[in-house]
Amino acid sequence: MRTISGLADPRAWALRDRVGHDCEEVLDTITGFDIAAAWQLREDRVGMWPASVLKSLGPLAATERGQALIASALASAPLSIAVWRQAILVEDRRRAAWRGASWQW
Repeated sequence: MRTISGLADPRAWALRDRVGHDCEEVLDTITGFDIAAAWQLREDRVGMWPASVLKSLGPLAATERGQALIASALASAPLSIAVWRQAILVEDRRRAAWRGASWQW
């Protein structure tokens, strides 16, 4: 999946569509993508792989839609350490960006 990371062309989306139901790593390929297909993929998978969905938000975690997805992930897996870890990491990154600190998404 790493080979299509960051690619938004139709062939990359066709592969994501083919493997997205079975391959959690597909979410790693859309980090920070603010397009309808990426949001749909996240929303479709939040119940399956909530921690990976949160990780895929990148800087979008600071958006209203990102915050709603974080809340949804926490609601779907309230006892998951992995989900809480990602929620805290994205919040830390958001705050660091707000303060002007350099942070690698």
